[in-house]
Amino acid sequence: MTQATTTRPSLVSLSDIAELARVQRPVPSTWRRRWARSATPFPGPAERVGAREFFDLDAVVGWLEQTNLGNTRGVREEAALFASLEAQPNATAVLDGLEALVALTAESGVALGHMDAAALLDLADDADPHDSHLYRELRSLGEDLPLWAGRADGIVEAAFGVHGALEVLSRHRGRVGAASPADLHPSATALAAAIALELAEPGERHRATFVDPAGAGELLLAMPGIAEDESPVAMLTPAETPEARSVRRRLVAGGWHLRAAETDDGRVAFPDGCLILTQLPSASRPAMSDLDVVTALEEIALAMHDADRAVVVGPASALANRTRDAATGQVRAEVLRTGKVRAILRLPAGLWPARSRQQLAMWVLASPHDGGPVRDQSVAVADIATSAMGEAARQDVVMDVVAAMGGSTAVRGHAFRFARLVPTSALVATAGELVSVVAPVARPRQSPVEIALEAQRLAAAVSAPVPGVSLDIVHGEHGGVRTATVGQLVASKAVRVIPGNRIDATDLLPGAPVPVIGPEELLRARRPGDRGVDRLSFASRYGSGRYTEPGDVVFCTTPATAAQVDVEGLSVVLSPARVLRIDPDRARGLTPELLVHALRTGPGTGPWRAWPVRLVPAAQAAALESALHDAEVARDDARQRLDALDALSRTLVEGVSTGALTLNHPTEPDDHQAEQEG
Repeated sequence: MTQATTTRPSLVSLSDIAELARVQRPVPSTWRRRWARSATPFPGPAERVGAREFFDLDAVVGWLEQTNLGNTRGVREEAALFASLEAQPNATAVLDGLEALVALTAESGVALGHMDAAALLDLADDADPHDSHLYRELRSLGEDLPLWAGRADGIVEAAFGVHGALEVLSRHRGRVGAASPADLHPSATALAAAIALELAEPGERHRATFVDPAGAGELLLAMPGIAEDESPVAMLTPAETPEARSVRRRLVAGGWHLRAAETDDGRVAFPDGCLILTQLPSASRPAMSDLDVVTALEEIALAMHDADRAVVVGPASALANRTRDAATGQVRAEVLRTGKVRAILRLPAGLWPARSRQQLAMWVLASPHDGGPVRDQSVAVADIATSAMGEAARQDVVMDVVAAMGGSTAVRGHAFRFARLVPTSALVATAGELVSVVAPVARPRQSPVEIALEAQRLAAAVSAPVPGVSLDIVHGEHGGVRTATVGQLVASKAVRVIPGNRIDATDLLPGAPVPVIGPEELLRARRPGDRGVDRLSFASRYGSGRYTEPGDVVFCTTPATAAQVDVEGLSVVLSPARVLRIDPDRARGLTPELLVHALRTGPGTGPWRAWPVRLVPAAQAAALESALHDAEVARDDARQRLDALDALSRTLVEGVSTGALTLNHPTEPDDHQAEQEG
């Protein structure tokens, strides 16, 4: 057994201390200076690495508890999440080992801290007999393996589970310089995952097979909700790079069943009905030219069955921009001629940290819904390089892509926000930028009278009275802020977590009497009330089905974080959305609106149970709840006005540009009066 690491006390930097105490970065430095001559001075540095100082974590935790400083009371419970690895010799090996221990915890279902090194390696050999993702990483920890196993248990416990622990270790990976050069910005992976989630039938996800024929499966990591609830299969090409092994560890720990991709004459053989999700270049193939990228894309398109779908992320120079050489352009045109390219998106710059100036693009492939020759097909193209990709914008991009995947009826019934349809033949014929190809202008599908009435309706909607927030405010004195994490509220039984219902897609009906609330409703990708379930069918088919109660907080963290209060109750929440239900007898100073505010404004990273919630005096809870409710009503009204303004702009441009509408220039009041008098 090799001994590649050396044990040290758990250390933290000043930045780590600030995150642990939930204060700004300069605050720990201020504590050191102000408390230096007090009876309880700030702990001195335990070690220096270059110019950086590191402090003993136990001493810092004891000092924070003794002085009652910081903005969290769970400092000891959360301390393991902030222990620095930068001061450890061979920090990358330690990080890989911790990641492997967390993955082993997930696979074995047992805590590891009580085992000796031999028992841990035996357990690792059982879980990873072919050494595909974790055995060698544990062996490299040598005699220190039991100590690191104990620390891994502490991280899992403090992070409320394996998934949260992996997110913590992922942040450490960037700090010790062990990030993969193929890693993408979370907004890029979140968009790819959101599109893939929509392409995967909700009722079939537990039987779905996700294939990465050219990469290491990095994009699958952006879909933890699927693995947590469905345990699908991921088929990957074998790769022995450290980055690829790390991806496999995180997938296994997240609940994915890994299988080696089968090949036929050197090409990956896709199972019928699979969803292909790949990134080019990737951790398994880090060096790929533009020609390599489009060649790999061509192999994917040719191997796809009619029921297969694919989401591919790669350099915009290969997938969207003017090609740099004739060979790349020729292969790209051949892929377009297959008729399987349904959408092309050019993404903002800066989403590839290792190549910050390299722009990315995304292709979505599937067999044409209506069949027919390529000359009759079209592709949805969108240049979102300059668009701010907030939650609402991302969902609109996803909905544009989903509409483009459907037949002609779905396309005609969708108002595209970012994308526009371009004939496939026009894309094949160009060697320039694909997202800049101009499509022929289509004639309006409504009559001039219908367009005029729609414009009048939208104008009335945006001119309606604006709801406000009524407040009677008296200033007071600053006091201490009470906070608790969501996890602490759950542990104290002040808040109860209720999982969402798993409903077959065929039971979700438009206009059904029982409204449903899922991630689409929470993220405003679908209007509330657009779909529902029949009460009798729900009771008969889902015996353990649950309804919401008035005041329940419905939230989701996948594909993004969103939350709202269900004021009326008696709704059905769709998994992976969940419910937080407050016990008023145990939750003094806590309201549903405060929980919603905490989830909406939380860190957005790490386990949601670790996010802080502000508590208010019990005497103020009702007044604050009323004010926040009024603010939410005004916020919903503002969203509806923005939608109506966007629709009004589209209607006016379409109507005037085609001659269906004529706008009379508004006259000033004085001019109008003069005309009447004359």
